[in-house]
Amino acid sequence: MKILAEHPDSRVTISTTLRTVSALDPVTQSLAGFEYVALKNAVLGKRFECSLVFAGSQRIQTLNRTYRDIDKPTDVLSFSYSNESGEVVICPEIARNKASDFDRDLPHFLAFLFIHGCFHLKGMEHGGRMEQSEARIRRRFQV
Repeated sequence: MKILAEHPDSRVTISTTLRTVSALDPVTQSLAGFEYVALKNAVLGKRFECSLVFAGSQRIQTLNRTYRDIDKPTDVLSFSYSNESGEVVICPEIARNKASDFDRDLPHFLAFLFIHGCFHLKGMEHGGRMEQSEARIRRRFQV
């Protein structure tokens, strides 16, 4: 699984695997507390190729406008490329601001958003079935 993160001071994109995440900035370091590969496998299966991208608010707003016709930043977007590959894009800035609304610290909320994005990659839409499935995974991984 690959993580991509925009460096906050430039337009540089940092690409890494979860095994080397500790070398990144504090937001992406907060990933180290959760087994994202295990979360991905629990939702999507081992064969599914998934990238986790951290984007700034301007980049995620551009993506949201381009692909959803909503001209504002959001916390998470999912892009399915095939039945076996996709990408979850998270905006740490928005996530940091929303985490307390969900009674979570930032690391738990990032994992919460990743789980949510993975269920969208699985083809689920918002609703009771998706919420129950997400809750089961959150309990299992203590998110």
